[in-house]
Amino acid sequence: YTRDIVPIFEEYCVECHREDKMKGEYDMTTIEYVIEGGEKAYPAVIPGDPDSSALVQSCRGILNPAMPEDEDPIPAADLTKIRMWIAAGALPEAAAE
Repeated sequence: YTRDIVPIFEEYCVECHREDKMKGEYDMTTIEYVIEGGEKAYPAVIPGDPDSSALVQSCRGILNPAMPEDEDPIPAADLTKIRMWIAAGALPEAAAE
């Protein structure tokens, strides 16, 4: 998680989803908050089920607004890492390789 997933969230998500600027009431600065979700999706992550997780659906543009909002989509390789992390149980140090 720390090596593979946090840098993706920091690059594409945390600018708008942090404690002092929680768009959609969603804070992505800790693993607990990432899983918990915000006003539109609770939970945002369903451990073991990436395709049912709102986080993945938002990144794929299935849920509106697509994330990151008004930006280019997260690259497929990074989305694959997020999906693998969730599929592995969304654990704090699960490898997404």
